[in-house]
Amino acid sequence: MEGLAGVFAAFGLSGSAGLNAYLPLLVVALMARFTPLIELRTPWTALTSGWTIGVLVVLLIVETVADKVPPSITSTT
Repeated sequence: MEGLAGVFAAFGLSGSAGLNAYLPLLVVALMARFTPLIELRTPWTALTSGWTIGVLVVLLIVETVADKVPPSITSTT
C-alpha cells in the first residue's frame, strides 16, 4: 500500500507542476526492463510489467493527442 501512495504522490506532484507524468515513468520502466542501467526494488518492479508499460504508452498517446491536436471548430450558426 505504501508503494501505491508513492505512485499517486508522483502523479500528483508532476501534474500540479505542469509536467508530463507519463513520459518519465515510461522511460524509467523501459530502461529498467531492457537495460541494466536501472534496477528497481519492490514495489517499483511493477513498472517493468508489460501491462504497465502498455498502459503508460496509451496514456502518453492520449495525453499528447489531447494536448497537441486542436479541437474541431464547429459553427453554431
